[in-house]
Amino acid sequence: MALNTLSTKLGDNKFFCGNKPTSLDALVFGYLAPLLRVPLPNDRLQVQLSACPNLVRFVETVSSIYLPLSEEELKRQQSNRKLWQSRISKAKADKEAAKTTEEAAEAIPDEPPMRDAILFTIGALVLSVAFAIHTGLIQVSVEEEIAE
Repeated sequence: MALNTLSTKLGDNKFFCGNKPTSLDALVFGYLAPLLRVPLPNDRLQVQLSACPNLVRFVETVSSIYLPLSEEELKRQQSNRKLWQSRISKAKADKEAAKTTEEAAEAIPDEPPMRDAILFTIGALVLSVAFAIHTGLIQVSVEEEIAE
């Protein structure tokens, strides 16, 4: 949600507050650059950040202006980017598979069978009557008829 808000705020601008970088741009870059470039055990934030192309462009713009890379680093970064793109694609596929599995699980009704509901009702009634007799709420008296 925060990434979407930042993406909306940046829009099509080069920087957040116009055409010149400000301290806000430095702060946002400080948070987004590691998300985009550092390998993380969980790719969810990277996938979400990659879904905001203007934020990716922002990070690349700031990096190219203030952190120029050598040719060797650029080649290594390109090879790493391919690796990360494949990992991101795999994460998206796994997410879709999990979503499909979850939808299939939701399609199965969680209601107990009717037999279980009937047995539960009978058991509850028997226990309630036994409790009522034991506490004296219900009294059972046996009277014998006298034959004449």
